[in-house]
Amino acid sequence: MLSSGDGGAGQRLWEYLNHFTAINYSMTMSMVTMNMDAWNGLSPELKKAVLDSAQATSERQCGEIRNRVAVNYDRMRANGVGITTEIPPEFLEALRKAGQVAIDDWLAKAGPSGQEILDTYRKRLSGR
Repeated sequence: MLSSGDGGAGQRLWEYLNHFTAINYSMTMSMVTMNMDAWNGLSPELKKAVLDSAQATSERQCGEIRNRVAVNYDRMRANGVGITTEIPPEFLEALRKAGQVAIDDWLAKAGPSGQEILDTYRKRLSGR
């Protein structure tokens, strides 16, 4: 079964499974969109306030998710679930290769802006 730590803890999966392997297959994301005309209509001060708020929110949420993962793991362990976080490199490489097909397909559709998004994500991910 494929689930996150939230699923494992929130859905009480210990009632059915006694082991959880953290493969980090996904990341929680929150996004906000804004009409470009509305954005362009903002004063420089309001644009700065929005961007500063977005940065503060992003930093807070990244801290929250780390705490939430720890709490979920503690809850699962307290209910007898063994948790594996060290994954064999060969397995991770096989997952990366399998996922690359979907990434390449998305990049073909998203173009250069998609590549920029992916590069930014990977840079942040490696900075942990």
